[in-house]
Amino acid sequence: RELGRNPRAFAIVGDSISASPKFLRPFASHHELDDDVRRRLTLTSGQTVVDFYRGADLVAGLDSFRAPRAAKVGAPSRWALPDGMAAQAGPAGRLIAELEPAVALVLFGSNDATVRFADLPELVGSYRQRMAAIVDLLEAQGVVAVLNTVPRHTYDPARPDCDHGPADLSNWRLAVQTSALSAAVAELACERHLPLIDLRHAFDAL
Repeated sequence: RELGRNPRAFAIVGDSISASPKFLRPFASHHELDDDVRRRLTLTSGQTVVDFYRGADLVAGLDSFRAPRAAKVGAPSRWALPDGMAAQAGPAGRLIAELEPAVALVLFGSNDATVRFADLPELVGSYRQRMAAIVDLLEAQGVVAVLNTVPRHTYDPARPDCDHGPADLSNWRLAVQTSALSAAVAELACERHLPLIDLRHAFDAL
């Protein structure tokens, strides 16, 4: 509040999942919600949380569901805060300056887990370090980071089932690495007392 952030604005920072027009953007239209969903999303004021965010004009008359995003297909966590660049000048920093949000939904990990083979402690450690840096940037700007777990790796028929060499990115390897990063972001949320969306659990039924 002291930094003047807009309590009715949120930002989205992440990879292809959050860059997708299917990720939250449909809530920009005034379609009817299922009765049970509406009940679960209704605030004490009688307004739904969707209406709360949908009613705030941000950039050029857009609400948070339709606003620009710091999200890119294939982006790992390091994309949000490029090395050698001032944090405020990176994609996440520029978006915060543009939208003035009070909240940011952050989702990275799928690409961190699938772009390279790495010793598991090293992979988890570097991922946690970068995610913590994103949280630090947001908190310094007065923005609450809402972290997300990493959706489960699905079977890729183009990859081998198991590792045959020291650098193979097999389906087994990607399942292990994705699971490890999902656990790491949940641990980070607990340690930093941050909201967490268990997107992995929500998607499992699909």
